[in-house]
Amino acid sequence: MALVITDVGGSNILDIILGGATADTDYFVRLFTNTRGTLTDTAIEVDFVQPVNGGYQDISFNVGDISPAALSNPGDVPYVLISPAVWTGGGQVGNQAGALVWKFTGATTLPIVGYDIVGVQSGFTYWFEELPSDYQPTTNGDELRLTPKFMLGKATAEDLATITA
Repeated sequence: MALVITDVGGSNILDIILGGATADTDYFVRLFTNTRGTLTDTAIEVDFVQPVNGGYQDISFNVGDISPAALSNPGDVPYVLISPAVWTGGGQVGNQAGALVWKFTGATTLPIVGYDIVGVQSGFTYWFEELPSDYQPTTNGDELRLTPKFMLGKATAEDLATITA
């Protein structure tokens, strides 16, 4: 499934891109276990079911960590990348080449289907994306890595979020 910007998230993202004020200065990147294809652009924070067990915790970042990527060629498609110097929260191994890393301590109850970005102050879901396939951690040390980003134009496969398990 393609990345989906929610109705409320779209307005807030536009404010950030244009340098305007937004209600949020802090954010969470959360994983979710919902059934594939059941979420739409009207989804709100409470619609997402987070993983249970396995040492799962959200990863947090702040508005200063959101930046447009530098464009090197006139034909480049601009994108917004979340790239903090240091990720905070639990479970992650740190910022490795821009990737968020969740390190699990064991199995989660349900497989992980995707991730969403939520504003701490507003509680709004900005965007969400399903993984290419379900990911089920099973043992201590299993990792899920992803680099959330979205294109501000037509994207190719290599432009989309990088997700590896």
